[in-house]
Amino acid sequence: MRRSDVLMLAACAAGSVVMSVAILSPPRLDADGPSTMPVVPIVDAASLKIDGVELSVRYIGSSTGDRVMMVETGTTLKLELLAKNTSGRTSDLPVTISMSGTDASSPLSRVIRFKELWRHDETIALAPGQIRTIELPTGINIANGQSISINMTSGKEAVSALRLASPLKFPIQTVASPVVAANKPAGGW
Repeated sequence: MRRSDVLMLAACAAGSVVMSVAILSPPRLDADGPSTMPVVPIVDAASLKIDGVELSVRYIGSSTGDRVMMVETGTTLKLELLAKNTSGRTSDLPVTISMSGTDASSPLSRVIRFKELWRHDETIALAPGQIRTIELPTGINIANGQSISINMTSGKEAVSALRLASPLKFPIQTVASPVVAANKPAGGW
């Protein structure tokens, strides 16, 4: 065989391998099914302002108003929702607060996967000029090396309101965080 024939056979074999992998691979690489994250674009902002109502989320346990912070491993995360009605009319505003975190089952994996850990849906009723502070007990403990993002959504508006992380400490113990579909405070709002 001539050298050009060998090169042609090698190129055809490589092309066959690439096409086989492309055809036999699944169309989606995430095995968890459809994402539960909001479809609306998420803006990195401290608060969400809709129709004269300003909503913001704060981590209870922070002495500062920082939106990005480190939290000790094992800390139970408690959030606080602050709602201010600056308009001159009453407002009923639906809001969803969701907490997504890195999967703690494999902290040394090179693939970072976020899962929804907690979600709270509520409609907030505010009188003109009213300010409400609502405690949101999540029941979620931050795992070793875990990164958490708290998003707030209302209608077609969404903001990434808060980011928390726990430092990675060795030796690593892998414990999966519980997934809660809808965690509502027992007393309601």
